[in-house]
Amino acid sequence: MTRSSGLDALRVLALALVVLAHVIVVVPLTAVPAGVLGVDWGQLGVACFCVMAGYFAAGDRKPLGAWAADRVVRLFPAYWLVTLAAFAGNELVGYKPATLGLFVSQMLGLGYFTHGGANLINVPSWFLSLIVACYVVAALVRVSRAPRLTLVGLAAVTLALVALGLHADFTRQILAFLAGMGVRLAGGLERPPSVRASVALVAPALVLISPNFAYTGWALSLFLLFAALPLPAWAPVRFVSDYSYELFLVHGPIVVLVGRRLALPGPLALLAGVTLALGAALL
Repeated sequence: MTRSSGLDALRVLALALVVLAHVIVVVPLTAVPAGVLGVDWGQLGVACFCVMAGYFAAGDRKPLGAWAADRVVRLFPAYWLVTLAAFAGNELVGYKPATLGLFVSQMLGLGYFTHGGANLINVPSWFLSLIVACYVVAALVRVSRAPRLTLVGLAAVTLALVALGLHADFTRQILAFLAGMGVRLAGGLERPPSVRASVALVAPALVLISPNFAYTGWALSLFLLFAALPLPAWAPVRFVSDYSYELFLVHGPIVVLVGRRLALPGPLALLAGVTLALGAALL
């Protein structure tokens, strides 16, 4: 698949939803709702990232070892730099209690599993634990002799976990990742427009089963919609899309800095936070 300007735009939207969710909590922006119809903005943004990650993981044709190495190089160096900076900053201001065990766990990308997301230094870094788990799932599908059947089995298990509400903030995102893989393996973007439109319209109805399923439904619908949009290749959108992961990593401490440490008012905190985050992401 050639680069899609529509998916670039979806990455920007997903990032904006995540940042908005954290600004609402930290600043706080009491006039802005935390979500709609029971769907949290930040979790919806993460679900959009997961659907896209699943789609591209299923379509990568590199050997498993090369693919895994590529993912490690893409994810960890930037994450390590941001995590080191976050722990150093936390040590200076004493924002949260931090232990050696927490530091080691976060550097390994396992912080969510060992300490829970809310207890991490730079809370949004829980995403790395999620994406590592997603890529383990992708590896299982890739090495399988029957990838579609394996995907169905993993999706069935994940559906059960989400339905039972077991670590729903985590398992519902794995379900979104599996949905993205499913779209790729089923050739979803190559289907007739009427089929894609029908799926995009029906997918949000998953909320009728459980609010936890709404994230996969909405993220899948947005993915199909944005992938089909014939948007021009706007340089600012492509720029933010290219740095979306780095922006995801750095925005948490910056939002805390401008919202709680500097106590800037909501709109000014948002403007200062975005400006500082762009600079930090480039670094």
